[in-house]
Amino acid sequence: MPWKDVILEAYTEARPYIVNVKWFKELLNKILNEAKNLNDVIKTVQNLLESEDVVKQTDLKIFLMFLEKVMKGQR
Repeated sequence: MPWKDVILEAYTEARPYIVNVKWFKELLNKILNEAKNLNDVIKTVQNLLESEDVVKQTDLKIFLMFLEKVMKGQR
């Protein structure tokens, strides 16, 4: 599965648990436009964990959890 499809599947699964949906969707679109691969996306999200407020940090962690789940399903 192409890496962008992995990201979108993880987002789709995480979506019901994300509180700040509008912000997250805009952020994810920006990240997808700038990233060259899956590792770029992961690094960017992990870096954002240090600078965002608690609610946004939680949304990012939820997404990373579902991303890990989708990636494990690919193996």
